[in-house]
Amino acid sequence: MATPFSWTLFRNYLKIQYPDGPELLLYKASPFVGWMEKDTDFEGDSYQVNPLVNGIRSSNDFATALDERNTPSTPRFNVTVADMFSIGTIANKAIAACRSSKGGIKKAVTAMVDAGYYGFGRNLAYQVWGSGSGSIGRDNAAWVTPATSITLLTPEDACKFEVGMRLQSSATDGTGVVKPGFIEVASISRQTGVATFTASPDVGIPTFALSDFLFPAGNYANALTGVLAWVPPVLLAAPFYGVVRTADADRLGGIRFTGAGPIEEQVIDAEALGVTAGGQFDTLWMHPKRISALKKNIHGKAFYMTEPKTSVSGKKMNGDTAKIAYQGFVFAGDYGPITVMSDLTMPYAYGLLTKRGTWKLISMKELPHFDVQAGDKFLTEAAQDGKQFRLIGYPQVVCERPLDNVLITWA
Repeated sequence: MATPFSWTLFRNYLKIQYPDGPELLLYKASPFVGWMEKDTDFEGDSYQVNPLVNGIRSSNDFATALDERNTPSTPRFNVTVADMFSIGTIANKAIAACRSSKGGIKKAVTAMVDAGYYGFGRNLAYQVWGSGSGSIGRDNAAWVTPATSITLLTPEDACKFEVGMRLQSSATDGTGVVKPGFIEVASISRQTGVATFTASPDVGIPTFALSDFLFPAGNYANALTGVLAWVPPVLLAAPFYGVVRTADADRLGGIRFTGAGPIEEQVIDAEALGVTAGGQFDTLWMHPKRISALKKNIHGKAFYMTEPKTSVSGKKMNGDTAKIAYQGFVFAGDYGPITVMSDLTMPYAYGLLTKRGTWKLISMKELPHFDVQAGDKFLTEAAQDGKQFRLIGYPQVVCERPLDNVLITWA
């Protein structure tokens, strides 16, 4: 006769299955996250980034060099971390229904906890590319009340939407105010970019309007400062983490390139612009549809070289090192091979020519980690019959050398 699965055994299995946090779930959600360097030991009020803008002035004449002595310019970005949470509940009845077999235990634990990691990973995946606004898409201005569906301005943004997701909206992309109310996604077409809601958007958000930006609940102007914050399409004079970047836009805010002509020519021209400004590059990130166009155009041409796999290794878990490989192809660059990589959640309008090592994902403790109270990863729900777990993280995206980045706006 099977015996009910005890709470003690349940907790022990949890420790084995999730010692710190399965990195692979997050890496699969975002190749760019997997590719970036990680620093989980950050402590303190802010993380300091000090790119070298100019060195000590030099002269061929000793007396002049003596007079020209100066202190190198090293602006200080005071980067602060963001908050991220994924909270779930497992019903006590489901726990009681488990048996002592490993299969039964695994079903009870992984069904909800893996879902928590998935949600955390998807949230992180789009934010590492973003500007900090938190938006995941925009209405294409064709919606007319009382229709329950809208078509996204960029259909490729549909990958960021999930059924059941609650959204807020705003007329601005994280720079104004969020409108009161919420709408809930009933279905999403990832091919056409049509999002259908449980009711007409102006029912959940009375002031919903054409061309509104859409935000997962709680993320408005509250997201990570990702690629489009460090290397924005338009560099503004407003301070960014305490630094006004317009004094030396390339070295403090990256390089911007607007493409023209065949996509392979845009890539070559972007690298030439970046190298001319002093940048060095080893990786080109593109949306899968852009990579498809590039592959078609360059197939069989001389600079199409090979198809290696870029591997990412994480910390050891259960005696093994977490590994995941991403497929890319390589073309010749001025400073060596440049690997072309694909990420579904990167903005379709842009490409990023960059160098590995210039980007870092920092966090306080592991990302994510269980909120452990009194040594327990599960808390007793106060208002319902179940146990609650909380996955939390305090991450931020850091660019150590903006100059080694060209943001390509595709033609």
